[in-house]
Amino acid sequence: MHKQINEKLRRFNIFINDVQYSPYHPNAKIKKYRKKSLMRKPGNKMIEKIKLNWDINLNKSFMVGDKITDFQAAKKSKIKFFYAENSFYKQIKNIINNY
Repeated sequence: MHKQINEKLRRFNIFINDVQYSPYHPNAKIKKYRKKSLMRKPGNKMIEKIKLNWDINLNKSFMVGDKITDFQAAKKSKIKFFYAENSFYKQIKNIINNY
């Protein structure tokens, strides 16, 4: 899925350098993935991993989400947070233009 998304975005000169996900969930059907993990929001382990692997300017970084757990993860990582709006494209464009 991530490969297909990246291929489509490249056509518009949009590049994603890294994708993180958590295979763990407290109610996972597969036993080895059935556990709590700080990788899942409101935990911020994935964000912290990305911060270690990439030279990121946190003053120019932001996160967009639709849940309180998204906000909590961003806050723990000291990243500016915006709640998702109806038009994601317009929202991102507006954030970038005003940042």
